[in-house]
Amino acid sequence: MGAGAVTILNDTQTLALAFVEQNRAMTYLVVRLKDGKVITKDNVQASAIGWSGSHQIKINIIPGMVKQGAHPQDNYRVIDLNQFIK
Repeated sequence: MGAGAVTILNDTQTLALAFVEQNRAMTYLVVRLKDGKVITKDNVQASAIGWSGSHQIKINIIPGMVKQGAHPQDNYRVIDLNQFIK
């Protein structure tokens, strides 16, 4: 991922989340440790990313224009990694 990348293991130490921030964008990937397979990767406009469970990551999204009636849950998404693991 390059210089400045951060890597965090999940609580079961079976997956690694690696990410790097550049100009308000975040590139991340999740690797299965037993075989080095990249489970998922993406580039998002985010302010934070981390584990939300042993097989879930939570991405806090930087809102563009905040709309009237917006809710806090509009600014994050949770990705269940089980859908990518076979």
